[in-house]
Amino acid sequence: MAIKIDGRKIQNDIKKKLIQKIDGFSVRPTIAIIFVGSDKGSEQYIRMKKKFGEMIGIRVDIFHFFESTDEKIIKVVEGVSRTHTGVMIQLPLPDNIDTKKVLQAIPQEKDVDVLQKPKHVFSDTVLYSPVATAFEYVLKEVGVDLNTCKKKIALVGFGKTVGAPIFYLLQDKGVKPIVIQKDTSLKDRYNILRSSDIIVSGVGTHGVVNEDMISDGSICIDVGFSLDEKGQTVGDFTFEAYEKSSFFSPVPGGVGPVGIVALFENLCKLHEIFSESR
Repeated sequence: MAIKIDGRKIQNDIKKKLIQKIDGFSVRPTIAIIFVGSDKGSEQYIRMKKKFGEMIGIRVDIFHFFESTDEKIIKVVEGVSRTHTGVMIQLPLPDNIDTKKVLQAIPQEKDVDVLQKPKHVFSDTVLYSPVATAFEYVLKEVGVDLNTCKKKIALVGFGKTVGAPIFYLLQDKGVKPIVIQKDTSLKDRYNILRSSDIIVSGVGTHGVVNEDMISDGSICIDVGFSLDEKGQTVGDFTFEAYEKSSFFSPVPGGVGPVGIVALFENLCKLHEIFSESR
C-alpha cells in the first residue's frame, strides 16, 4: 500500500524550531520577493510564502510588476538589497527578461533562493536551493539518507528551479542520478524509470510519469506544478503512479510546503552570518 509523505507535517516540525530561532534574534530578518507578470502558479506560491512568513513573525514584502525590463528589475534588486535581509526573484520571468542577468544582480549574501549557482558557501555554512533542501527533508522522512544512499535515482527534467538544484545537491552527496530530458527516447525513458528506486519529476506537465513507467514499490517525489482543466493544482505523476509506489510525495502538499520553510531557513542562516553576528 502506497504511503503519502505529508509535506505539511514536515513543514510544521521545522517551523517550530525556526520560530524558536527567530524569537532569539535581536532584530528579525526581512525578505523581499520580486514578481514580474501574472503567472497563476507564481501568484499562488507568493501568497503561500507571505502567509508563512507572517505566521513565523517575518516581514515579507512583495514587489509586483505586470511588466518590466532588465534594467528596472536590477534597480529594484539594488534597492531592496540595502533594506532587506534576503532577496528573491520569483521565477519564471517573462520572455523579455534576461533571467540569468537579473539573478546575478542579487548579492550572494542576500540570495535566499540560491539560483545563481548550485550552492553558496559561507565559512562552515552551506546553502542550497530551498527545493533541493526540501527534497532531502522529504527523503529523510521515509528513511533515505542521501549521505549514505545507494539507491538508483532518476531525475525527470533539468530545469533551473527544480531539476538542476536537486541534481547538484545529489552530486555533492556523491549520488549520481540519471537525468531524463526532452530528447531522451521513449524507450530509454521507460527503461530508466522502471529500473529506478527513486523517481523525481519537476517539469510541470501532468502525466509525464504514469503507472506504466514505474516499478512497484518505487519512491515517487513529485515537484511538478500545473493546473488541470478544472483549474486544480496537479503534479507530474498520475494518481495511479502514486498508488503503485511505496511512498509518494504528492502535489499539492508534498515538497512545496517543505520548500517554503527551507526558504525561510536560508533567510535565517544569512541573517545569522551577516547581521546577527555583527
